[in-house]
Parts: sequence; C-alpha cells; structure tokens
Amino acid sequence: STGGGITLAMMLNYIEGIELSDFEHNSAQFLRHVIDAQNVAFADRNRYLADEDFVDIPWGHLHQDYCQSHASRAACPVGCIWQRSACVTRGLTTKEYAAQRRANLTDGDRALSTPVPFGEFSSRYDLLEEEEVFKPGTTHLAVSDKWGNVVSMTTTIEDNMGSGIVVPGRGFLLNNEMTDFSFDSSTFSGKTYANRPEGGKKKRRTALGADSETLGGKRPRSSMTPTIIFDPDHRPLLAIGSPGGSRITGAVFGSILAVLDSRLPPLEALEAPRALSRNGQAELENTLMCHCEESLYDNAELKAQLADLDVSIKVLNTTQPFTYVQMIMWNRDGLAVGYADPRMESGLAQQARVREQAP
Repeated sequence: STGGGITLAMMLNYIEGIELSDFEHNSAQFLRHVIDAQNVAFADRNRYLADEDFVDIPWGHLHQDYCQSHASRAACPVGCIWQRSACVTRGLTTKEYAAQRRANLTDGDRALSTPVPFGEFSSRYDLLEEEEVFKPGTTHLAVSDKWGNVVSMTTTIEDNMGSGIVVPGRGFLLNNEMTDFSFDSSTFSGKTYANRPEGGKKKRRTALGADSETLGGKRPRSSMTPTIIFDPDHRPLLAIGSPGGSRITGAVFGSILAVLDSRLPPLEALEAPRALSRNGQAELENTLMCHCEESLYDNAELKAQLADLDVSIKVLNTTQPFTYVQMIMWNRDGLAVGYADPRMESGLAQQARVREQAP
C-alpha cells in the first residue's frame, strides 16, 4: 500500500502556489521552497497515510454538496471539515487545502521550522512523525513501446535479498516489506500511528470487482512513486520513478520540477544534485553521491545562504546515493527517449556517450 502518489500530489499542489521561475534552479530560495513543500507533505503523510482498507484517509471529496449535506460537526465525515458552522470539502490532495497550508504556515522568506505540524481533519488517529531507514532493495523501470503503451513501475523486495526466502521451484525472493510498518505502534501518550501493525483481516474495500468482497490483512505503507504525466491533449509527456525508500517521493518531485519548471534538459535534470527532506533536517547530496562536479552539500556559500533562511541541514556520513531516478520523456514529435540516472552505472555510460556526441 503506497503513499507515494498522494504525497507527490501534496508536494506539487503546495509548490504550485510558488513562482519557482523567479529563482534559479537549486539556488537557496528555490531549495527553500522545495524543502518546505516536502516537509509539509510528509507531515500529513506521516499522520494520515496507511492501508486504506484499515484506515480512513482524508482524500477530500470532489463534490461540495456531499459535505454540505451533513448538518453538524459530529456528522461531518472524513474528507470534509467543519468550518464556520458548515461541513465543507477539504482533503489532502485538493488545491484548496494546499492553499490553506501555504497561507497558515509560510513565514515570509524564512523556511518552515520542522517538524511541520500536520493539518487537521476528522480522524480517529492522532499520530507523530517517524524516521524511516533506507534499504537498498528497490528497482524502478519506465517502458514505452511502438504502440504507445507506457508503464512506470517500481518493484521492491525491501532489503538486500528481501526476506531471505526463495519460493521453491520458482527462483524469486519474497520481500521483507513488513519492516515498512511503523514499529512504535503506540506512543508514550497512548496515541497510535495509522501505519502501525494490526492483527485480523478486513474487507478489501480498495480492491476491484469481486476481489472487493475478499478479506485481507493490513498492508504496510511504502513510498513507491511510479508516475506518468500527460500533456493537456492527454499524450504522455513524462514517465518517471525511483528506488530509495521514503526518499523516493522527494526525488521524483525534484526531478519533475527540474524538467517542467526549471526547463533543464532531461539528462541535466537527472544529473542535478538533490535536496530531500522528510519533515526534519534537509539532506543535500554531496559530490560523491550525485557524481556531479558541483554538489549542494559541498557548496559552503549555498549552505550559508540556506542557514540564513533557517533551513536545517543534516550532516551526511555516507557517499552512497539515496535515489536513482529513471525517466522517459516525449519530445514535440512524439519520440520517446529514455534517461538513466548518472548515480548508477548505466546512467554514467549514457552521460559519457552524450558528452562525446556534444559539439
């Protein structure tokens, strides 16, 4: 059960109200807004997202009249909010909610202090943010064929070798995704995480067809964010995704902004060093992580500018890349071109070929 799509939508809705074109890509002010958007989205992701067969997620109802048909605060359902003596629509993925979050949280030119508070909805859960450990067992691929079919797929066994169990006679490993549950299932205050492990089985209300009448156990929340973006004429424009645990969504978000907002050439967009944040200290890639000549973490002037904007930066003790974004982009003639992240060997080879062909 992935929360990647909802979290990416929250990031994009939040940043939509910011004129990123006013700032150079990866400048201090640009990064400050990108980091804020990630922190705000993760505040709500950590509070509300889990297996929707077990948890009522406040997506936000599309129809205002549905919410307004409930005449009291007590009757106001999940996805609506009691406001000014009326039940009105508001949900995690609505632009109205993002605008309200920007208005309530933004502090002039200063970065938001973390942890950012979550938004308020009708919910039976009251949750705290949590830290997730990176596990290197995820793969992403983006595929297009001559008939125009497009697939963006992320698959994972969670950790190296997954659970360590091979299916007899089949030759593939079972995953170890159970560690994606929130292990602190109850806090000192007695409040619970939506993503906590739970026993028992419930009806698969999110399944399709006859499967919706079957029963199943609770699924852990992942952050896989396979994404396909279409142009206004409903033609594919971008197929994108990445491995990287809970950092996946921020990496996909940043790469989308690099291509569509900053208008960087696709390979340059993937080469650009990344700033990732999960409602805590920001992680800026160093030179060895991004395989780039000018990183963010090693740029003392940039880090000083970010500090002046109240951005808290995490001290990195690793040279291992967190994410490997894979992407297909369609040009104006409808030609699909694939791009591999230079943080991995195939991407480095592609990067070298492009530079050899450059005039």
